[in-house]
Amino acid sequence: MRVAERATRCLALFAGGLAACGVPGPAHEDLVFCATAVTSGSAPSAAAAADAIARLAPTGPLDFVLLPGDNFAPDGVDSIDDPQWRERFELLFDREQLAVPFFPAFGPADHRGDLASQIQYGVMNLRWTLADHTYHFVEYSHGEQFSFVSIDTPSLLGPLGIPRNRHAGRFVSETLRPIERGWKIAFGHHPLFAGAPPEADERGAGAWLAALGVDVYIAGGGAGAGITESSSGVVQVSLTPAGFAWCRFDGAALSLSVRAADGAEVASRRLTR
Repeated sequence: MRVAERATRCLALFAGGLAACGVPGPAHEDLVFCATAVTSGSAPSAAAAADAIARLAPTGPLDFVLLPGDNFAPDGVDSIDDPQWRERFELLFDREQLAVPFFPAFGPADHRGDLASQIQYGVMNLRWTLADHTYHFVEYSHGEQFSFVSIDTPSLLGPLGIPRNRHAGRFVSETLRPIERGWKIAFGHHPLFAGAPPEADERGAGAWLAALGVDVYIAGGGAGAGITESSSGVVQVSLTPAGFAWCRFDGAALSLSVRAADGAEVASRRLTR
């Protein structure tokens, strides 16, 4: 029922033109989510990681999956009928084992294809939950609020003369700044401080996240997998196409576990507020 309710809500929001989705789950339960960039990786490593996620899913139980950019490397998709939908999403993430929402972010590879097709696919597919280029959703667990924001980092770090690029940063700022309680988690393709591209450093992206009160930023395009913390206290989870992050809030702390494609733990951190 939870998946169906969320899908109905997202369809309604899309139809209304709002860049937000997500139906909060039961507030007394643990919040369990996964983040992975395996859709942009090689077939063997992607399949291994997807299988590892499917094995872990019942232990959560898993609530949803974040896809932090480069969903279809190297050149995105060209339509809602592109065969990559079946090969790199529907078959990769088994519908029966992973009957949960997937929340994508755009990466550079996606920008080389048709972005509108990825948004439109979400209208037809109950698992692919993508309301706009940048969007947010809210979850609750053990009385805590979790605000998630998907960041279109190619736009965020792109030329500011393009309106869409200016909107990417403005939307995130206007969404997160007024939120005064709970956890704030952002996800996107590019790292925004440790291992970040020059554009991110030049624009002070790490300080910007801290000013908005972001607790955790998940980057799908890291040069290596790991967990780092900025001087201002923002924790960045860096992923590669050959692994994933398994995250759980149990009411006392948010546990982050970065794992290789076979599920073996690479790095971990337990965060409290």
